[in-house]
Parts: sequence; structure tokens; C-alpha cells
Amino acid sequence: MRRFSYLVSNRLRGLSLAELIVSLALFSIVMAGVATLIRETVRFYNVNLVGIDVQRESIFAMNTLREDLADASFSSFRTEAEGFVVGNPRDANGDFIYDEDTGELIWHRLVCYHTERRKGAWLLLRTEYFLEEPTIGPPEVTSDYSIDFFKANASLKPKIVANHIQSLTCSRQNPTIVKLKANYDDTFTMNLKTSIYLGE
Repeated sequence: MRRFSYLVSNRLRGLSLAELIVSLALFSIVMAGVATLIRETVRFYNVNLVGIDVQRESIFAMNTLREDLADASFSSFRTEAEGFVVGNPRDANGDFIYDEDTGELIWHRLVCYHTERRKGAWLLLRTEYFLEEPTIGPPEVTSDYSIDFFKANASLKPKIVANHIQSLTCSRQNPTIVKLKANYDDTFTMNLKTSIYLGE
């Protein structure tokens, strides 16, 4: 009988302090590895999410530029270091209006695209200026209608076309070559390039 009680008490005695410390150390090492894996997985997911967002914004920006340039004329096109200004024949409703006498297209507005840094983020901005007197044929985009004119005119409200667009360059040739550079905190960079033929 004594032998049985001795065996039972030996089996139920539990862990020693040394065994408990070793098992806690091993558990901590495993949990640190799991935490690192989770943190890196979340970081990888966030970087890819940002990359997808930058790609979507860049493609949308390029499509918007192409739509405005498709309506444009090379004679009504001005390029500058940070963007361009172009004549646009569409009226306020987005329609084309033709002169009743000559049948020529009436040009209603100028459109400016430029990049700007606001609160640490790069933006591609689009600003419209409706001409006081629409012209028959493309309006001449003189230095009076520079990008600085659009920036300085408080009555003109720019619209954000896309975020993360760091630079916009256009060649002064026909077809014009348009380049966009998108950048998000130097973790994701994307370059887009297209050529567009402008009418005469």
C-alpha cells in the first residue's frame, strides 16, 4: 500500500521551476517568430495594396489626359516643366458645338494639367478656364494662359485627377509623348508613357 501511494504522489507533483522557465523561454521564442511573421505579412499586404492603388490612379490619370488631348489641336497646346495647357472644344455640357455659318467647331475652354505637392503628397490637378468669347477654331494658348495663370486665379478651382503623380511631362511635337511618374513614399514607383496625335 505504501508503494502505491508513493508512485501516485511522484506522478502528481507538477513542474519544477527550471522546467517552467525553460518551457516559458521556448514559448516566447515561438511567439516572437509568429509575431514577426504576422507583422511582415501585414507589411507585405499594405505595400501591395498601395501598389495597386498607385497603379489604378496612374492608369486613370493617363486615360483622363488622353481624353482631353484627343479633343485638342496641336496649334492650341502649350507645354511647361510641370504640365501643359490645351484648348478644348467641348462646352459646359461636354458637347461639341459647330458654327452655323461655317460649320467649324467652336472652342469653349482651356484645360490645364499640372502636378503639385500638398501636405507632403503629390497630386495631378486639372483646371478648366472657360473663354469669355468662344473662338471658331482652336484658341492660341499664349504665355497669358500659363500654368501660373491657372494657379493664381482664385476663381478657378482645380480638381484632383489622381494622387501620387510626382511628375507630368509632354513633348512639344506631334504626336506628343506624355509621361507620368507615380511615386508613393519611395516604396512604389511607376512610370507610364503614351503618344497621342493632336489634330491640326
